[in-house]
Amino acid sequence: MQGNANVVFTNDNSTITLTPGTTVQIQQQAQAGNITRRITEYLGNIWFNIQRVTGLETTLETPTAVAAIRGTQGTQEVPNDMQSTHALNEGIEQITEIVTQQSVTITAGQRVTAIRGIGFGPVTSLSAAIPQPTVGVSNGTRVATVSTVATVAGAAVAAGALAAAILAPVTASQSSPQ
Repeated sequence: MQGNANVVFTNDNSTITLTPGTTVQIQQQAQAGNITRRITEYLGNIWFNIQRVTGLETTLETPTAVAAIRGTQGTQEVPNDMQSTHALNEGIEQITEIVTQQSVTITAGQRVTAIRGIGFGPVTSLSAAIPQPTVGVSNGTRVATVSTVATVAGAAVAAGALAAAILAPVTASQSSPQ
């Protein structure tokens, strides 16, 4: 429950960073030259930088909403199974609340909260860009670092599906600063 974890997708160099206590499931499937990636976040916070690549579709899912992502950078916060907050530094994101099927589109510098069974709160402006959380964090005399980074290679998923569940941090170690 200490430190952050990065997940780097080698087929497009997209990245997600998970904060402590975040639970996600990543599924990726290749069919007929296209790749479909689904990142389901059950709890916690992720920062993401998803690249725009032809033939690759990424969705971010929460217990309250589904977001179509391509060429987008931002965050997704899931404090519980009744709401999720989506914010963007760049790009565009269409978010659909899963019960009402209401959709909203946010763009760079905007934030919105999906509320299960109700829809969305107001779209608001960000006061500043959201920085990517760091993986190596100093806590005075010790540094927590993630020593194993999950890598998902789309080419290795020829015709089947790949699924991985990750609880941040993936693997952490403590060491003294140098």
